[in-house]
Amino acid sequence: MAGCLVQALVFVHHTPTHVYYHLLAIVPLVVAVGSVAGALGGVIRRRTDRVASRVGAVALLCASVLLLVARPYPYLETSLPNRLAMMVAAAREAGPALGHSDRVLFVSRAYGVVQQYDGYLAGPAWPLQGDLDAEARFGVPNRSAEERFAAMEEAQPIEWVLVTELAVLEEQPDLARLLRSRFELSVQGDGWTAYRRR
Repeated sequence: MAGCLVQALVFVHHTPTHVYYHLLAIVPLVVAVGSVAGALGGVIRRRTDRVASRVGAVALLCASVLLLVARPYPYLETSLPNRLAMMVAAAREAGPALGHSDRVLFVSRAYGVVQQYDGYLAGPAWPLQGDLDAEARFGVPNRSAEERFAAMEEAQPIEWVLVTELAVLEEQPDLARLLRSRFELSVQGDGWTAYRRR
């Protein structure tokens, strides 16, 4: 458990913003909960009769099942394998629609990684709100969407903006304004929207 705490302190940005960083805590957490449950079961057995201890065990099992069904990450509206399959299918649809361009700006919670691998697209990724918050915490000067976009274009011209998470546009209204002023909605698919340079 101490290792998980150290990891959370070292990766101060990734731990709260990337769900898979929590996976390392599962084994120590299960061992800790199992140890507590075993000790609690022993205490219950010593102090109560068999019927009461069995009722307690069934109640503990039901509570565990309820915790699993309640989904600890409510923003994952589908299971992780299904969500990944949907992202891959969307990337494979978007790639040909954008002509497998290497001038794509990705507005995606996955930083465009799935779209690059499965859609054969390339380009920079727009920072998420968590990235901007981390920059502010570390004292990086705040830049407008226009300034950030201009800096990205210096490295390589951007022809397309591929949006797979509309929530990012709601979190960053200046990015939404930039899209409306410089790009036009060109093509849409299941789970993605692409804007092309005017």
